[in-house]
Amino acid sequence: ESNSIAGDIIKRVDINTGENVNYRETTTWYDGSAMNDSKVDGVMYKKIKNDYFVNTLFNQKIPLNAVHFGVKADGVTNDTISLQKAIDFGIKADIEIKIPEGVMVISSIVIDFSKNPNMRDFKFTGYGVERSKFLNTDDSAIVVDIRGINNYQFVRVGNFSVHRPDTGTPSGGIGVSYKKSVYVALEDIDVFMFNQGFEFQDVALGELNRINARWCGKGFEGKMANGGFTPPNLLAFNNCGFHSCTNTAVKLENCHSIKFDSCGFEGNDADALDVLFHGANGGVGVTLINNYFEGNGGEFDVRISSYNKGIHNFIGNTFNRLNEAKHTTYNILFEAIAKTDQSLIMIGNSFFEAGNYVPSQNRPHWRVAWNPKAVNVVDHNNSFTPQYVNRVAYKSYSGTITALQKEAIRVRPDGTFTDDLATGITASKFNSGTFLITSVNDISDIKTLSILPAIGDASILNFPIFAWGLLNANTLQILTRVNGVADLNGDFNLVFEYS
Repeated sequence: ESNSIAGDIIKRVDINTGENVNYRETTTWYDGSAMNDSKVDGVMYKKIKNDYFVNTLFNQKIPLNAVHFGVKADGVTNDTISLQKAIDFGIKADIEIKIPEGVMVISSIVIDFSKNPNMRDFKFTGYGVERSKFLNTDDSAIVVDIRGINNYQFVRVGNFSVHRPDTGTPSGGIGVSYKKSVYVALEDIDVFMFNQGFEFQDVALGELNRINARWCGKGFEGKMANGGFTPPNLLAFNNCGFHSCTNTAVKLENCHSIKFDSCGFEGNDADALDVLFHGANGGVGVTLINNYFEGNGGEFDVRISSYNKGIHNFIGNTFNRLNEAKHTTYNILFEAIAKTDQSLIMIGNSFFEAGNYVPSQNRPHWRVAWNPKAVNVVDHNNSFTPQYVNRVAYKSYSGTITALQKEAIRVRPDGTFTDDLATGITASKFNSGTFLITSVNDISDIKTLSILPAIGDASILNFPIFAWGLLNANTLQILTRVNGVADLNGDFNLVFEYS
């Protein structure tokens, strides 16, 4: 470090960055109060002999890089204290703090707006999720802890990632927490392998662009605290991702006026999106537009638990079930707990099955539970397999439910049969191990089919293997094998549905 005095200018070299920085003599602090020794931080304000100097970068109101406060970002040094100094100064001085490039090992940093209640438009941003990274390895409850003051603060945070060590199992606490604030923006934040990715508590009027929770326990949770300031409302999730979470990917409590637009929910072990709607301060619960749900487990892709009258919109979303071993019971589950007017609007959504998933009438694409007669349903969806919606009386219904025809028959080893539903179906034994099932109707568009041995038949000693195919528009051909032998040792039941 070298000094030279020319008038009121001190020329110095920053020992952290190597930059040439200038300091100008000052008698006032940034808030206009008189300078004294307690206001000297050694970075932006210095004292030489009996005079005070301020870094001219600060005077110019350009963003300050946290490296000026000692942040190393080398992936080894614990940068918590240095980064906290930078944040505290930025809030007090109402100036943007830049997160440097590199990996910063941190425990917990707190962005506390109570330190400057009059601050507006604070920014805490990095250079991108792959360039500015926080690494947390201890048991901190919250790593990036943002604390508002129940006010309009117009805060923007983003362009960084928060990671735990990749052990294959979520650990630690919460990656990013935001409390008590209005007008907030989170953009380009990647949270990886935490027990919980994001937390919103008493936050409204939020724009969330490209936030990502991967391999976490919970992905995102939003709620109002007991006696809190506001429920989650007027939150817009745009191009966000919630993937491979072991618990509920996104849970929102007592919310209204929530929008998810072009977000992905993939590979979650449990439910993807769980919404509790009370309608306390708004009649629109959630609106989902152009989102993608694929390969999730749990009971549902989306559940709306509706405790009050209100409207909920699904527009142009894709639901895809892939695996017979891991799938949801319902793509959309609407729990109409309230007995007053509620509306479920579904337009242009696609329900698709792939992989080895087998559609079933026990796993409908959507279901209305509890009080369906209180729900107005608009169903203008597209399905690549039968919709299998629950056929109950709604308050009103707009859409098309194609009723499937069903036939059932019990076939004996000699080809004799019982027509269980009296539909005119017949059976005959073509040859050893081959049976022909003939319907009076066109059954070429079969939707579901099951063949099971008659368990109650004591003559069945070994369970047979079945295969089937359409011989023509009215006839099924059934092949049977028992221990490799082409014949039966007991009756079988055949049930199928067709349109």
